[in-house]
Amino acid sequence: MRLSHGAYYLTAYIDGKQKWIPLGTDYASACARYAQLENIDDRGMPERKFSELANRFEADCFPRYSANSQRSYRSWLKPLRRVFGPVPIADIRQSHAARYLDASKYKVSANRQVSLLSVMLGEAVRWGWIDVNPLQKMRKHQEEERRRYLTDDELQRLVDAADFQMSRLIRIAYLTSLRKSDIVAIRWEDLEDNALTVTQQKTKSPVAFSLNGELGRLFDELRESQSNGCPYVFVNKRHTQVSDRTVDTYWWKVRDLSGVEDVVFHDIRRKRLTDLTTTHGEAYAQIVAGHKDRKSTARYYTPDVIKVDLPEK
Repeated sequence: MRLSHGAYYLTAYIDGKQKWIPLGTDYASACARYAQLENIDDRGMPERKFSELANRFEADCFPRYSANSQRSYRSWLKPLRRVFGPVPIADIRQSHAARYLDASKYKVSANRQVSLLSVMLGEAVRWGWIDVNPLQKMRKHQEEERRRYLTDDELQRLVDAADFQMSRLIRIAYLTSLRKSDIVAIRWEDLEDNALTVTQQKTKSPVAFSLNGELGRLFDELRESQSNGCPYVFVNKRHTQVSDRTVDTYWWKVRDLSGVEDVVFHDIRRKRLTDLTTTHGEAYAQIVAGHKDRKSTARYYTPDVIKVDLPEK
């Protein structure tokens, strides 16, 4: 409840937007109206529904994340809203989340959704809506770590199967190890002083790549092919910035034409960081990746064979 210009108001989140509901100028009457609207329980705390939590989380917390993360979170929120929407968040237990996990056919997606639910309940604790996060240390489905290493031959087959722009996008993805969302966001103005400078959306880490050699040649070829004045390097048929989803569509076609099996776009980043770790060391690969923690870079390292030196007898 807030006091503003002599009147009391209840602030609520409706459809993701903050609304101020007038409660009157008399304090006692405003408190009574507040308790009625907020459905105060025996502990003197409002009985918040999950739908309210979802609305406020989307309005207040989404702006912290990259556009790509926001899209993922929004897609994970949809099934959570359907299941938990009318449920008071104070009543959510680990057993409910466990049943949610077990009921899903898509184990990895369910893991991500429950992880998001836990983050949201953590925010609810910060806002004073509940006392503790019931999903802390929640055990989820076991996931197999992806260990797919793209060989040089497979990468070349993908490049050969792609059209002019997509083939260069794939090579730039390999040379820079940038994520897809960062690549499609590259502007011509990011190429200055013989360097490509990018602030990665996920980690917020800036990294600069020299344009000497193949990387510079690829951008020169792309510049020569464009005459539309679009500020973005990679464009669609309407000569505007190409989207992640459009790149996905092209990628699926390239993958099918190349005959390379069990490959996703992110495997290009895994290959590059593995190659850099092998040739230049883990510290160098970490700088290129923009990771703050070496453990994050180490998860990408996928050698074909790990050699173990056994002690002599």
